[in-house]
Amino acid sequence: MAQKGPKRKRRSQTTDRASSIDRIAESPQSVAGTIGWMLCVLATLFGIVMSLVTMFVANSMEGGMFSAVSRYLLITACLTGVLSVALIPLVRAVRLDRPPAVIERTAVLLAITPWLILGWLFW
Repeated sequence: MAQKGPKRKRRSQTTDRASSIDRIAESPQSVAGTIGWMLCVLATLFGIVMSLVTMFVANSMEGGMFSAVSRYLLITACLTGVLSVALIPLVRAVRLDRPPAVIERTAVLLAITPWLILGWLFW
């Protein structure tokens, strides 16, 4: 009978992917900057949506509380939008690779939207 050599273990593809990801790891500052930027963009989106919802509720109900909440949320969306646009150059500087252009354009579009709504309300 022929003697077989020692069995070779096969490395899984997931191990290969994990090791390639480990080699190009981002710095903690880069990850924190990216997460902060995305949270600002999401806060802007949340402020816009909730402002519009409370604006429509305020039109169907009596009282000025929903109208005041709508304006406060809109001002918050304006401020977080400005902050999210200001963070784009910072995120570009600290990351090894640039954020996708579509994400950057969406962030700028979301930052402009509350200002357009504010202009439409007070025009």
